[in-house]
Amino acid sequence: MTYAGVGVVEWLKPAHLPRQTGIGVTVEAAVFIATLTVVVSIIFGLMPAFASTRDAGEPLRTGRAAVQRRGMRRLHRGMVVAEVALSIVPLVAAGLMLRTFVNMTDTPLGFDPQNLVTAKVAFSFREFPQPLDRVRLLREAENRVRAIPGVQNAAIGAPMPLDGWQQIRSYAHPANPSITARATIQSVLPGYLRVTRTALVAGRDFTDADLTNARLLAVVDERIAAALWPDGALGRNVAFERGPNNVIELEIVGVTEAVRVTNVRDESLPHIFVPYHLWPVTPSLLIRTSASAGAIAPAVKRAVESLGTRRPVFDFRPMQDYVDASVGDTRFLMLVLAGFAAAAMLLAAIGLYGTLAYLTSQRRQEFGVRMALGASASRVLRSVAGEGLGLAALGAAFGFAGAAATTGLLQGLLYDVTPFDGVTLVAAVVLVGLTAVSAVMLPAWRASQVNPSAVLRAGE
Repeated sequence: MTYAGVGVVEWLKPAHLPRQTGIGVTVEAAVFIATLTVVVSIIFGLMPAFASTRDAGEPLRTGRAAVQRRGMRRLHRGMVVAEVALSIVPLVAAGLMLRTFVNMTDTPLGFDPQNLVTAKVAFSFREFPQPLDRVRLLREAENRVRAIPGVQNAAIGAPMPLDGWQQIRSYAHPANPSITARATIQSVLPGYLRVTRTALVAGRDFTDADLTNARLLAVVDERIAAALWPDGALGRNVAFERGPNNVIELEIVGVTEAVRVTNVRDESLPHIFVPYHLWPVTPSLLIRTSASAGAIAPAVKRAVESLGTRRPVFDFRPMQDYVDASVGDTRFLMLVLAGFAAAAMLLAAIGLYGTLAYLTSQRRQEFGVRMALGASASRVLRSVAGEGLGLAALGAAFGFAGAAATTGLLQGLLYDVTPFDGVTLVAAVVLVGLTAVSAVMLPAWRASQVNPSAVLRAGE
């Protein structure tokens, strides 16, 4: 199990887990785990042994033994309540992270990552010193990649959505240049929006004529348009910080849906597209294809590198990899909490079953007498099951109180869900209820099957 857990961590590769390459099962860790297991087993194994020695004189001191037995019963019931209560906190936390993960995977990104392969395109800036020279090179690269069998379309843009390197710039309404906001920026060639399937809600995409004539244009997402020009953004100018002490005004020719490029959960940063000649950085290639990144890579490299870029095309990856990496930490935390929750629920179920089974075996004479006096098997079954479900309900009440006090710590990790999410709480109640019913039914059924005659003849 330990090696399986390490394998899961290596598979998930959470971005913010430090020193992942050093995670493994060492001799020191194995010795520590074994020692801790032995010590805990001895401590909890001695508890019933001490209780048995105190009850050794039960035949001679019936009253005192009964009092001690009742004390042990209270201890057993208390431990069951504690187990159920402690299982609720990780269960609710895991449910909240599951809801967060589902919400993040369903959230609109402003582009479609499916069947989209990405690659980094490098070229010699000495060979292509002018922005228009680079534009012509990249347009020819797009055309050659489109001609590759299996490629539906291709486009150039930078930085890559959800890549680790993103650019954030200030923008403002020209009439109020002192009031600025921040937005992510992408430098793209015409057709990028079509390839990534970023929807235009108004206006148009860039054209080759825009690049040839070096027009100062921008396409903004709807958050910027709604904030600065609620009555319509097309044809308006936006003040854009191209660099330190370099602010220019760009005419807005298009408005897109909201686009997220820093990470999936970040909905606060709006987005601006500018034509490539305004910001001619090292670009990336986005290819719409049903082929895998590995299958398409050789043909793409030949097509682009044959243009004399003197630099390789590299880092072929599906766009979905970037999306998965963006939600990787959430997925990792969700699975860790789910593992703790499953273990806690299993221990609670075993504890509930074991306690009821033990208490039922101690009460066989009582059940035999009650049934001899006319109590039905169903009544005994309800009595035992009710006791078990009552313990589970009491533990659940304490557990939900603890969850209410602690799940607020997850607030910064949640997305589009509150710490007191009704769906999560109801699901936790149902799961605890089903676990409790499963654990109590067998001891309750055994209690209802006691033979009164056999019990009384045996003198139990």
